Amino acid sequence: MKVLVADDDATTRMIVSMSLTKADGFDVICAADGAQAAALAEADPPDLIILDGMMPVLDGPETLLKLRRSDRTKDIPVILLSASSDPDALARFRALWPAAVVAKPFKPAELSALARKIITNLPGRSGESDLL
Repeated sequence: MKVLVADDDATTRMIVSMSLTKADGFDVICAADGAQAAALAEADPPDLIILDGMMPVLDGPETLLKLRRSDRTKDIPVILLSASSDPDALARFRALWPAAVVAKPFKPAELSALARKIITNLPGRSGESDLL
């Protein structure tokens, strides 16, 4: 299973990538900004995308909107990571219907478990339920 991780912070990308690879054996592809993430997802759609809320070029919400406008990427579940505790920002994130919004700092094992749960429950997989 393939997960695309987009975050402008190299340390966060490394932590997320290592936790997903080590705990679940996911194939992880990384992007440093939203535009790069959208291009990678369009070229080779992953099973799940994890987007930082605040990134250069395209932020997480803008990237999610771009993904939703493409037939190739519109159904890929997305987890938005947010360092913001601002209720308006979190409401903006949730209004985009991501699979989940996860606060930073996060526990890598919990993020990995959430990713596994979302991917397992995709239609056509063992769970058959729609988390979106």
